[in-house]
Amino acid sequence: MIADLKEDTAKIATYIKAEKKRGDLLDSLITILNDQTNVAKYGNGVYYFGRLGPRLQYVPVNMRTVEQLKNSGSFRLISDMTVSNAMMSYYEKVPEIRQIEALYAEEFAEYKKIAENVFEPAIFKKLEKPNSEIIRASDNPALQKNASAYIKALAINAVYMNGSRRGLLARDEDLLKNAKELLVALQDEYHLKDE
Repeated sequence: MIADLKEDTAKIATYIKAEKKRGDLLDSLITILNDQTNVAKYGNGVYYFGRLGPRLQYVPVNMRTVEQLKNSGSFRLISDMTVSNAMMSYYEKVPEIRQIEALYAEEFAEYKKIAENVFEPAIFKKLEKPNSEIIRASDNPALQKNASAYIKALAINAVYMNGSRRGLLARDEDLLKNAKELLVALQDEYHLKDE
């Protein structure tokens, strides 16, 4: 479990940093979309932010050891209440996080339906490097001809997604805090050195 938690804390910290950056990209997209003159002026930003900002990865939590403890009935061997409470505080957060991730996935699916009417697929493709990295256009690519009818819908969906992301990030930061607390509790209770 300690190995799992060390891996989790490193991955969750990296995840949080990446998700905050994507949230900033989505905020930038929303700002541009809220002003039609900006949409025409900053096409390269709309394409870049519109492609990268909405992406969401799932928070990495290794459930291997806790599942083994559950399935084998070994939870009864953990008699220290501090450790037991720390375990519950950490692992009980995961289902709620997964639920918000599922909500975000629904919002993202709706965003993509609207985006079909806004972005030119050839431009999206052109901005994708062979290694799947997305680059920002050096020119100012235009949106689809009738995109203006969908701009506000795309913006409001981006607002919903960013709200879900902020809620998720708050829970992810709490999860990281709980992972660190559980790690300390396990090391203290079982007199293990931090390597």
